[in-house]
Order: sequence, then structure tokens, then C-alpha cells
Amino acid sequence: KTSSSTTDSPADKAKSEILSQRLGVDPMQLVAWNENLRIWITQTILKPLVSEIDTINSNLPKHGVSDCKIGESPLDRLRKVSLLPQVTVQVPTLAAIIPFLEISQDQEYLVGRLKELAKTGALSLYRWNSGGKCRGQNWTDKVVSDSEMLMHIVAVYLDSRLVASSTTRLQTNNEAMPFSHSHFFKFGEKVEKTDADFLGIVQTKNRPPHYVLQIGDKQLDVGGGRNNLIHTILLFLHQVKEERGGMIGRVNLGLSGLNILWVLD
Repeated sequence: KTSSSTTDSPADKAKSEILSQRLGVDPMQLVAWNENLRIWITQTILKPLVSEIDTINSNLPKHGVSDCKIGESPLDRLRKVSLLPQVTVQVPTLAAIIPFLEISQDQEYLVGRLKELAKTGALSLYRWNSGGKCRGQNWTDKVVSDSEMLMHIVAVYLDSRLVASSTTRLQTNNEAMPFSHSHFFKFGEKVEKTDADFLGIVQTKNRPPHYVLQIGDKQLDVGGGRNNLIHTILLFLHQVKEERGGMIGRVNLGLSGLNILWVLD
């Protein structure tokens, strides 16, 4: 059974109260942070991403590419088209959009679901352990869940912003994906580095999806269910704010940098 309710169950409320105590904040403050993060993901990532997908799809035919469309064409085709001389010059954002799409081979479902989630202001259609309809059929675990989709686009967004803010030339793939390679581990990926200052979001289960925050060699579990991903990201941001001066590497997540930490105000 999947949860489609937007109100917290007694179990969800109990988990939120435990997390509130751990963070030293009022439970109602945590509710506000939850809403803030949903708004930030929607306004900063989802809506611009969906808008850019529509722009690219309208521009490709103008530059001689009529047989390729985001949401219909497979990823390999999109990658090849992004390397065409006229596309690299006239539609350069295609290459930047592709990493956001790499969470699923089912591009039709993925792009359709991204557009559905972007329609509301604060992810009211978000279904943590399922998703939307797929070609008229109810969601099945053959396609990506909303939790995995959202965590992926947040990670890719942070990769792109941390790279854009880097003053060093990027030599390796790890450097080109500074958040994904250092602070996010998908289900099945091993956390190699566990020194005292390690900080990462780790997916420990895939069905249903479940995330924990790892600090050093200790894992903090905010509890499963509807708020698991949102609260884990909030805990990550809280740790960055309180213990790292708002910095990931050389990049400030506060007002002078990426301006994400306002969600904790």
C-alpha cells in the first residue's frame, strides 16, 4: 500500500518529534523547514528544469534535429545529439540537462512525472514510495520512485553549482560531480571514506526507498516514511550550517553562495 496522504500519521509525528529534539528545534519549526525545502526544490530545480526541457524541445527542430525529443528519445540518442556541432553552439543547455535525466531509462515516464511534480508550489503531488501514472497505468516499481527522482535531481543540481563555483580546473569525473561522489551514495554504493569529518546522505534501501545521514562512521536515521528524504536532506543542511560554517568544500550554501540555508530559517 502506498501513502498518498499529505497529512502526517501518528507515526510520522512521533518521528518528527524525535528529530526536532535532536536538532533542538520546535516541532512546528521542523514543519516549516519541511515546507521551505519543498518550495526550494520546486522553485530552484524542478520548475526551471521543466521549463528548459520545453525550450530545448522547441529549439532542436530549428537547428536541423527533428527526430530527437527529451521525454521521447533514449538517453544515448540525446547524448549523441548534444555533441552535434550545431547543437553545442545553438542548444548548449542540452548537455547540461542530460545528467538530470540519467536516473531512469524510461524517459517518457521520468519527464512526465517531473512536469507533474513541478505543477504545484511545494511538491503536494510527491509520493515518497511510488510515483504517478505510467502510460495510463498505476505506478509500479519498474519505474523510478519520487524519492529517488528528487534525491537525484538535488544531487545533480548541487554538482552543477559546486562545479560552477570551483576555481580549479576539473581533471576527473569525481571533481565534475563533487556532491554525488563525496556526499551522496545510492543504494548499493559502498561508503569508502569514513573519517571523522565525513558527511553524506546514504540510501540504505531501495524498495521502499530509505535514506540516512552518515557523519563519520555513525548513521543518523530520521525514521522511514513520507518525510524520510526531506528530513534527511534537512539534517544534512543543518549539519553543514552548524558544524561546517555553511560550507561544502569552498562553496558557501548561505546568502553569499548558493542560498539554500534559508530553508532552515
